[in-house]
Amino acid sequence: MSSQEQLPGKVCVVCGVDCSGRPRVKDPRGRYFCRECYERAARRKKRREAEMAAAAPPPEEPLEAELIPEDEDAGLGLFGELSSAEGDAAVATVREIPCPSCRNPMPAGAVLCMRCGYNRQLGTRMGTAGAAQAETGGGFSFGALAGVGSLLKQPWLAGAIPAAFFLILFAMAKSNENFAMIYVGVQGIFGLVVGILVLIKAFCQGVGTGFLCLCVPCYAIYFVFSEQNDSVLLKWAYGAAILSSIMSYSVSYSVGGVID
Repeated sequence: MSSQEQLPGKVCVVCGVDCSGRPRVKDPRGRYFCRECYERAARRKKRREAEMAAAAPPPEEPLEAELIPEDEDAGLGLFGELSSAEGDAAVATVREIPCPSCRNPMPAGAVLCMRCGYNRQLGTRMGTAGAAQAETGGGFSFGALAGVGSLLKQPWLAGAIPAAFFLILFAMAKSNENFAMIYVGVQGIFGLVVGILVLIKAFCQGVGTGFLCLCVPCYAIYFVFSEQNDSVLLKWAYGAAILSSIMSYSVSYSVGGVID
């Protein structure tokens, strides 16, 4: 047998099959691959490269950034922080303005103040809870306790309505003991409610003022009618309470001492 016949054929290094009569590929090292094995190996290689590229970290900063000296780099960072802080302060200053009515900070684009209810476009104050507290000096809102908006617009009704009611009841109580007892009971409740409102208003102004109104009735009258110029509603209600209290004593004497 000749030496040429003993030489092995073109065997694929992957699958070990003789690919002499089949499509094949020869690498630079002289190895043979059948085309199917070569294409599968190429696809696997591309897939591995794609997976490695997806898992690779982001590229580093350009090398030009490392050419800046260390002292200059530190200086630039410091000035950058200072300029950023100044820019934030300028933006914060521009974004907030004081309310023209209560001076509370509000956004520059806002129309309505959430504290006092001032409308910048209309130039008036709206009926908010904050506005009610601002008008009454903070702690207590008599307008909300009084109820209806008509009483706020016409505070004299807070005195006229109770006075008219007690006058009618007084006329019936002059000749009927049952109506007299009803009058005294209703007037006592009305006077108690108004008195509590006066005390709350006085204690909101000061502890000493509250104790004076509690212990000295004459000072309570002075406090309501002289010092409470902004509480017209309370003045009318307190006046009606005083008038109905005087009529209550008259009723008790006229029916023969219904109340001892």
